[in-house]
Amino acid sequence: TIQYNAIKSWTLLPRSRVLLIGSEDGVAQVSKELGTAHVPDVQCNEFGTPLISSIFETAERVTPGGTLCYINADVILCSDFARAVDMLSGMERVLMVGQRWNVDVDSRLDFDDPDWEAKLRERALSGGHQEPPDGIDYFLYRPRGLWEKLPSFTVGRPMWDNWFIFHARRLGVPIVDATELVMAIHQNHGYGHVPDAKGPPILRDNPETAENRRLAGKVVEIPFNIHNATHKLTSRGLERARGLKYFLQRIACLPAALPDQWFRHKASLFAIRAYRFLVHLIQNRAVYREYARTARMKLRSWRDYP
Repeated sequence: TIQYNAIKSWTLLPRSRVLLIGSEDGVAQVSKELGTAHVPDVQCNEFGTPLISSIFETAERVTPGGTLCYINADVILCSDFARAVDMLSGMERVLMVGQRWNVDVDSRLDFDDPDWEAKLRERALSGGHQEPPDGIDYFLYRPRGLWEKLPSFTVGRPMWDNWFIFHARRLGVPIVDATELVMAIHQNHGYGHVPDAKGPPILRDNPETAENRRLAGKVVEIPFNIHNATHKLTSRGLERARGLKYFLQRIACLPAALPDQWFRHKASLFAIRAYRFLVHLIQNRAVYREYARTARMKLRSWRDYP
């Protein structure tokens, strides 16, 4: 159901060519049902999980055109995604990313219903929640070959998406935050497919995530995210990414300019982490202010208890 909903929504986008890569359960069946291209052969790690480098190399080898988009097979796209792509038509080099909405979807959507998008948006706004900017589920980019040779990150595990943002900034590629314009719907699901993991919080402790963290290097200590964007898309069009959230994230990532050896010594690593923590407090001051208010109310209630 999850794969069908996601992939069916992609096929409805104008001028899109859908390519499914991998041999996981259900992929071949959905590809045949929806009439998409399918390449089952992809390089995997010892656990049988596909590698990001192989996925991108395969996609660039077998698809035409200069604009490509990697997207996870549990994310539904609506027509606003196509409008966002059209707004980037004048950019020769670009990476477009955006935050997702996590929503419970337990059945196939009725794509014949002309109001399916409006109903899904209403469900997301009323019962879903927006993922923080650290989790990134789609990467639209051009030209092909932009990434050169990618590390052998494992798909579906943390850190590789943050490394992509870091790498794009290092290459001088404009990064566009499409969150305000694009509502990407992530269908909630379990994590029984992850080796030695029971859910998202434990993903960072499994062997595949450990390898991703090793490959990411200093990005582990300085996690780049969507708020590192240089531009953003709004209803008014393409604009420079200005505002407090973008400014604070750039401040938080300043240590990334330090030499790699700084991240190998305990003293300098402690200073970097302390700096990151201070900026984190500033970025999330509203959340911690609410935590403090709640704690004070509970303490007052405890004191008044007879």
